[in-house]
Amino acid sequence: IYLFLVFLFSVTMIPPPYRLLYLSLFLFSSLSLDFMFNVYRQGLSSIIVLFSIGFFLRKSRVVALVTAILATCFHWSAIIFYTVFVISFHATVRYR
Repeated sequence: IYLFLVFLFSVTMIPPPYRLLYLSLFLFSSLSLDFMFNVYRQGLSSIIVLFSIGFFLRKSRVVALVTAILATCFHWSAIIFYTVFVISFHATVRYR
């Protein structure tokens, strides 16, 4: 979505001789590169969290803990996802 909006803005608002320059400066600026790299890290972290949840449900707690720590090394938001899962899992098991 981010890249699409940048491209749409450059096509509609920037005059034709300067579009390529605008896209080059904007997409390779430190802000854009940091934003895109952060998205990649969070995406990889969420995939590893899903593996960790799968290991947790299969009663392989040590492997689940190791993959949860690995996911946290990629992005801190993994702590939130994994904590919410563990709390909701224990709440549903308790009330069955």
